[in-house]
Amino acid sequence: MGAIVVISSWDAAWPLLAPAARWARIACVGLYAAAQALLVLYSLHRCLLLWRRWRMRGRPRATPAPLVAWPRVTVQLPVYNERRVIERLIDAVARLDYPADRLEIQVLDDSSDETRTWAARAAARHAARGVDIRVLHRPHRAGYKAGALAHGMRGARGEFLAVFDSDFVPAPDFLRRALPHFADPGIGMVQARWGHLNRDASLLTAAQAVLLDSHFAIEHETRMRCGLFLNFNGSAGVWRRACIEAAGGWSHDTLTEDLDLSYRAQLAGWRFVYDDTIEAPAEPANPDLLPPMLKGFGAVPPLERRHVGRGRVQHNQLRHWCILNPANPNDTISAVRVTRSEDRSVESHSQLPRASISRPRCRDSRTWARPAGQTR
Repeated sequence: MGAIVVISSWDAAWPLLAPAARWARIACVGLYAAAQALLVLYSLHRCLLLWRRWRMRGRPRATPAPLVAWPRVTVQLPVYNERRVIERLIDAVARLDYPADRLEIQVLDDSSDETRTWAARAAARHAARGVDIRVLHRPHRAGYKAGALAHGMRGARGEFLAVFDSDFVPAPDFLRRALPHFADPGIGMVQARWGHLNRDASLLTAAQAVLLDSHFAIEHETRMRCGLFLNFNGSAGVWRRACIEAAGGWSHDTLTEDLDLSYRAQLAGWRFVYDDTIEAPAEPANPDLLPPMLKGFGAVPPLERRHVGRGRVQHNQLRHWCILNPANPNDTISAVRVTRSEDRSVESHSQLPRASISRPRCRDSRTWARPAGQTR
C-alpha cells in the first residue's frame, strides 16, 4: 500500500518536474557543445602552427657566428632523491668538452635519501682529476627547483648557466654548439631539443616521445622561425646570467618556474633561440623505476599534465595581472602560490607541492625594463 502511495505521488509531481528536466537536458547539451567548440579552437591553433611550419619549409637556418673566446659557464644540476640516475648525470656533465678553467659544475642536491652519498662520491671522483665540481646542500627545500637554482646562482662564477635535470645525458659537445648563439648580445637563452634514451621501452615511453617530438618539431621550431615567444623547457638549455637577473631571477610563485621566467625575460626584450640540431638525450619516464601500481599506461602523464596545467594557470594569473594593471601591480588578487610541504620526505615524482590561496607580488616595473640597446 505504501509503495502505491509513493508511485502515485511521483506521478502527480512529474508534470511539475518535467520542465526542469527538459531545461537540465538543454543545459547539458549546451555545455557539451561549448566544450567541443573550445577543442575545435585549440585544434585551429595547432593547424595555424602547422601551416606556418609548412610555409617555412626549406628555409635555411642562420648559422651562429663563432665565439672569439669561450666564456665562463656554470652547469647546474638540480636533483632531489634521484639515486638511480645521479651518477650517470654527473659522469656525463664531467665529460663535457670545454676548457677546464672556464667550466664550473654545481650539483644542487636537495635530496633526503642516499642520493647524497652517490652524488658526493661521483663528484669527489671527478674533482680528483681536476674537474671544478661542487655539491651544494640546502638546510631546507624552500622554492623547490626554482629555489635551488636561485641558491646556486648566488655562488656561481659563470656568465652563462646551463641547466640539466637528473634524467639527461648531454653530449660532450653540447656547450660548444650552444654557446655560439650568444654572440648576439640580445639572445638570453638557447634551448636544445630533447632526445629519448628509452623511446622503445614501453607504450608509456613511446607515447611521451611522440608528444615531446611534436612539441619541439612543431611548436618550438615554428615559434622560433616566426619570431614568437617560446619557453625554456626546464632542462637542456643555457641561460645568459644577465638575462635572468634583468627578468627578476628565478621565482617559485608558480609550479612552472621555467615558463614564468621565460615570459618575464621575453617581455623585458630578450630573445630566445631553439636549435633542433643540438640534442640532449633524456629518460623522462622509466617504467622499470615506477611502482607496480603506476606501471599502467597513462599513470604518469595525467599527473604531469595536472602539474604543468596548474602551473600555467598560476603563471597567467600573475603575469596578466602585472601587465594589465601596471600602475597598481600589488593590488589584492586571488592566485595560487606554492607553499612548502611541512615535514614530508617524498620521491620527486610521487607528490606535488601543496598550494594555497594568497596574494601574488608582481615585480617592480623597473625589473621589466628592456636591456639597453635592444628591441623586442
